[in-house]
Amino acid sequence: MTGASGMGLATAKIMGKSHYVIISGRTISKLQNAVNELQEAGIKVEAIACDISDRASVEKLAARANEVGKVTAVIHAAGMSPHMGTGEMPLRVNALGAIYVNEVFSKVMGDKSCILDVSSISAYLLLLMLSRKKFIRKVIKM
Repeated sequence: MTGASGMGLATAKIMGKSHYVIISGRTISKLQNAVNELQEAGIKVEAIACDISDRASVEKLAARANEVGKVTAVIHAAGMSPHMGTGEMPLRVNALGAIYVNEVFSKVMGDKSCILDVSSISAYLLLLMLSRKKFIRKVIKM
């Protein structure tokens, strides 16, 4: 499970009824509240720091998940709204992060497994914002 707040946390509560859950986010300290809440609900869970914009970090997450047991489901709910970061960081998280999660986890998953990518309008807004900035720069240079 990437993204342990909002949609990710809600999904972990449901999946945790029948699955061991590994939640991930950029920092363990931010994940601790989610771990506590899930454990209080009787869910077996662990937290792993993972920056999905970094392929090596995603590979470590997948390796740990594979150590725990057969990986049957990956819920990729991590993402950044344009206001949450500057420069290309939201694009790296939203676009490259999704690619890395899908490519890396598909290698450790077998038949009858599923990767579910959750997206929001933020990804579209980010691309729209970047395309407008590029257009505006072209106009200014003319």
